[in-house]
Amino acid sequence: MPNALERFLSRNTVEQAAEMPVFHTTRAYYAKKILIEGAIKPRRCEVFRGEDLTYLFYGRPSYKMPEDMAIAKYWQLPSVFIFESDVVDYKRIFPFDTGAFKGGLYPQFFGMMPLSEYELNGNQDYPRKIVSAFFATTEKFFKLKPRKLNEFEEEFEVTATDEEIKALYDLIEHNDGKVDDRRFSIELQTENEVLMSSGKCKAIIIPEEYLENTELIEKVESQGIEVMSYPSLPLKQEMYYYAIYNVVYELYKGWGLAR
Repeated sequence: MPNALERFLSRNTVEQAAEMPVFHTTRAYYAKKILIEGAIKPRRCEVFRGEDLTYLFYGRPSYKMPEDMAIAKYWQLPSVFIFESDVVDYKRIFPFDTGAFKGGLYPQFFGMMPLSEYELNGNQDYPRKIVSAFFATTEKFFKLKPRKLNEFEEEFEVTATDEEIKALYDLIEHNDGKVDDRRFSIELQTENEVLMSSGKCKAIIIPEEYLENTELIEKVESQGIEVMSYPSLPLKQEMYYYAIYNVVYELYKGWGLAR
């Protein structure tokens, strides 16, 4: 039997938004190893126990690494791989970070819902439909600015018995400081290796120190991957995410996904 999100997306005429890329975020030290080895390899998952998975996020580099109050070394800083969305086949898709859900970080009105009501199969049309239904445009999804509530409920016939969908919409608007934009980030899970040689890697964002390794940069660029960087400053790790989002937003302007 279809779950709540499947029923919502199937019973409504939801158009597909423009295709957006997918993101994998890791520490710069591990990003260097991925570039040398040529693949992101699945790792044992702590949420879906017993499975080896790689996580990507659709449309935004939503994954945030555990916070550290100390000033970060450049090799600890976040690096982001940007791929075309069809880089691999997906096992599951969720419209939020499942790790935060399992960790009890979401408000009770949403956390009480069964996780299974939001699990989608790997159909790659689902992310574009979710963006269109809840946000209308790719730029609004990137900025986490949903449709107006009355517009959303009227256009997609959301009624009182669609509690799971109402809770999902309310989660976008809920900002109590406990969870960031991961509260509505389209999570993609795959059991496959994500290959740098696939021709699907569009760009990588790394700390500027790695630009000194011309051999590594030339190897990456020879595969058609654009290398973007940001400066390392005496800041805590969490303060670098704005720089990364700003680089992505400028890329989106060039790709026609933002104005």
